Amino acid sequence: MNTLKITKYILLICLAVLFLRVCPVFAEDDGNETIDPIQAAESEILAGINLARSDPWAEAERLGLDTEVLRAEVVPEETAAQWDRGLWPLVSNPVLNEVARAHCEDMIERGYFSHMTPDGLTPEDRVISAGYNATIVKEELGALAFNSYLDTGEAARMLTDAFLRDSLAQRETGEGPTLLNEGVAEVGIALLGGELTICQEQTHAYILCILLARPDGPGAETWVQCGLLYDDSNYNGVCDPGEEMPEMEMAIRNGEILAVTDARGRYCIQRPLGRWVLQAGGRVLPHTARLDDVIVDDGVLYRDYSYGTFRENW
Repeated sequence: MNTLKITKYILLICLAVLFLRVCPVFAEDDGNETIDPIQAAESEILAGINLARSDPWAEAERLGLDTEVLRAEVVPEETAAQWDRGLWPLVSNPVLNEVARAHCEDMIERGYFSHMTPDGLTPEDRVISAGYNATIVKEELGALAFNSYLDTGEAARMLTDAFLRDSLAQRETGEGPTLLNEGVAEVGIALLGGELTICQEQTHAYILCILLARPDGPGAETWVQCGLLYDDSNYNGVCDPGEEMPEMEMAIRNGEILAVTDARGRYCIQRPLGRWVLQAGGRVLPHTARLDDVIVDDGVLYRDYSYGTFRENW
């Protein structure tokens, strides 16, 4: 059996950052509205990560990895079982987004590339100091330099694929995979593009920072809630194989979309405090969900929904 070899695409052997000028580029769509490609790329990164988490084995095949070798020689048995079930999607958190962006900017300004700042602050320190009480904190850092034009979306895909290859290959043997870690629930993503100096040569580059965490109880504004949306066609009160409802929009009644269910019918949302009404696929749940109708597990609420409990007119 061939030995699995994974080459990390992001190598900063001689990083001497003198400056990086953030250059947001705007393009016009057919409606003459401006679109920030950096923001669009960050959304695409999150979508790509969540797609990989829904079925890590399928993601490994997409990236050209030998899943038989991974399962037999690389991935621990417990992790393989988690991947067989699929992992919960991640929820974007504004605090983590700001912490990730601040760290990227700090590395640029002070000319270093590390999870730890020159002041000795770890990712955990930075997250907690921002007011996010976490039980788990993980971080991915990467940079991609290029000489000619590179589309922002393509750069985001290349960086994300490199991170996913590392997670799939279990390269971080001490702590396990990062993007495919079962324990994390929320994510902050920051992508910066501009000009920097590497090995005394000025070049264009993108820098990507991804922070992942699991909250320890509710945040200042929201809880994280995860669950399953299914069509209980036989009315037995549980989700049987084939009853999962993928690609369904989960929204509150004012029209704000909180999440879209993944390929296995799972969702994760930031649960607003106070009274709110949940919609799924245009139907409305006929009551306001309360904290006493969910299961709490280490800072995350879990609740499954049967589509039959949602009403078309209410």
